[in-house]
Amino acid sequence: MFPTKWYAAKIEELGKQVDVREIDLIVIGEGVSHAGDWPNEAHVVCFSDSFLSLPGPTPNSVLRRGDHAETEQYLLPDMPLSLSRLCRADLRDLSSVRGWWRLRVKGQGLGGAPAAELKKALANFKKGAIVIEHVTDIPLATRYMRSSTNLGVAWLPYKPIDRAAWVYVLCTEWAQVDNKRLLNFGDWMSSSKWMILEELNLASAIESLEREKRETIAQIEKQIDRLQSDLALVRVQANNGIRRLLTTQAGDLVDEVAQVLQSIGFEVELVDTLVEKGSPKREDLRLRDPSDKSEAWEAIVEVRGYARSGGNTADLQRWRDLPTYMRERRASFPTSRYILSMDNWNSNHRNVKPL
Repeated sequence: MFPTKWYAAKIEELGKQVDVREIDLIVIGEGVSHAGDWPNEAHVVCFSDSFLSLPGPTPNSVLRRGDHAETEQYLLPDMPLSLSRLCRADLRDLSSVRGWWRLRVKGQGLGGAPAAELKKALANFKKGAIVIEHVTDIPLATRYMRSSTNLGVAWLPYKPIDRAAWVYVLCTEWAQVDNKRLLNFGDWMSSSKWMILEELNLASAIESLEREKRETIAQIEKQIDRLQSDLALVRVQANNGIRRLLTTQAGDLVDEVAQVLQSIGFEVELVDTLVEKGSPKREDLRLRDPSDKSEAWEAIVEVRGYARSGGNTADLQRWRDLPTYMRERRASFPTSRYILSMDNWNSNHRNVKPL
């Protein structure tokens, strides 16, 4: 990413290799607790949870570790897509942020930062948040540009998986403001005029996959739309068909019960069609088994639907005219069935017990 790089375990060792004024970016690794004044002179990305402080968003502010997070839940604020993807990759298996360092912006110096400056520093600090503790709304990782120098600061003390990728995307973001120090991250490198052959091939492969992704998403959305349309049609058919067992009463319910019984093999007779108008009500249905060659078996059926109760004993009085039935059919006492439809799909009525 950079044409020249220096590495050292301690800042004193680094100072023997290069002058701080030649440094464009300082990357602070795990376990490092201080880097002298070097972070004041360059862009800085810190991955250490042992570091003490970094330059704040304004001249008289400083970014420090606070106390530890005490809650498990976290939030990911709106970020550019490249940052968001990295963050989600880091946290995909994360279940808790309890124990992470909370980051704080404080005033520094004898007088501290003026109230207006500290307010601006806090606003930039929170605006650049990468991970936020849910309950307290305190950043656990952040990045921002310093207002006085346009130098970037990022602190990710939670041990990201791909640190090189984080350095790259952060420098790419900062290069929009500082394209002199971060020349290798400017937008000009995205132009095909300045790409090498391998970059062109990779960019072409990415573009091809992006196009394939868009086409696949469009196809899936069409399939979903078609299935949603089919679902709506089937739902209407069910509402006008077998679901009437749950939602209707009176004659509609009797008709649907009759159709269901016919569908499972019974011969069904609608008694209302046999009773003369003005005559007392009798059973709703008579069932026969077509496989019974003796035709000796027959059941009389009463169908009732209730929205708010589990049935009524008065329904059984509809069988009081059994002697008439027995004379008509010259039969012994018939099999009797009481079919009850309750509004039990409604959660308000689920505790109602059937008769």
